[in-house]
Amino acid sequence: LDTKNPDHPYNLGVMYAKQGATQKAISLFKRAFYIAPAHTRSRVALAVIYSEEADRLIPLLHSREYFWGMGKRKFNKTKATVNDLLAKAEQVLTEGLDLNPDDTQLLETLLMIYKQMGKKEKREQIEKRLEVLGGQSE
Repeated sequence: LDTKNPDHPYNLGVMYAKQGATQKAISLFKRAFYIAPAHTRSRVALAVIYSEEADRLIPLLHSREYFWGMGKRKFNKTKATVNDLLAKAEQVLTEGLDLNPDDTQLLETLLMIYKQMGKKEKREQIEKRLEVLGGQSE
């Protein structure tokens, strides 16, 4: 493994993510942008993993059976986990945008995260930036 090439841990991370080994993938994506902080693909891949993890938990928050079966404490813990995952995704992407402010891939992924989070004002700001840059805002 070339310790100076961010594509190596990134590619391994993609492989692990496809196999469902998300913790290993997360570690490798973080290593990729540690090597090269502006490595967009690793930042997007990590944000997508966090987003997908949150997506898996969100249906539980809408399940009456989950709430009544597990209680308010477990429900609140699950809700906090969802919020934490989405906040991590947002942070990874905004740090990338600090380095590459016009990166449409980062912006489009951040737009998706803001939609999940229900952050309408921030979503609209990203949509305007993408429009100016010619990106694919929805």
